[in-house]
Amino acid sequence: MSEQANIAALWVANWEGPYHVDPHDPGGATAWGISLRYNSAHFTDADLRQLTAQDAADYFVAHYWPENADQIPAYLSIPLLAFSVLEGPVQAAYALERALGAPVNGGIGPQTIAAAATTLTRCDKFLTAFFRACRQRLTESPQWLRDGEGWEARQFAASLAAKVWAP
Repeated sequence: MSEQANIAALWVANWEGPYHVDPHDPGGATAWGISLRYNSAHFTDADLRQLTAQDAADYFVAHYWPENADQIPAYLSIPLLAFSVLEGPVQAAYALERALGAPVNGGIGPQTIAAAATTLTRCDKFLTAFFRACRQRLTESPQWLRDGEGWEARQFAASLAAKVWAP
């Protein structure tokens, strides 16, 4: 696992926090951002209760870190993975591609990597465009009215974390 992926994954896991059950969350029991409902092929409730933040980070990198994400600027790692854990790696790649103005195909290929490299001189502007693309996807969810404020807080925090890594 790359350092870039591990730092991003630990950030997401720690943002999500340890085991809890929110009766309004369709994912049910959740630990460090891993919900039982959507990950029952890999975890039981007992597993989630024992999970550590590093265990969750390892899982995120294996299942949510988009292919070739190590080749984009490091400052994009946390926002990209935070959105990938919410919506999946293909949707995260779509949002990245839309924000970059790159061809939208749901993968991080040579054109997306090249376009992402050009953002280094305009990090703030690009993060705004990326979060706008993420928000567009999230507002389509029936959960938006209940969870939108929390999702936006997470994306805002991811933006602040990204700025620490920005050149």
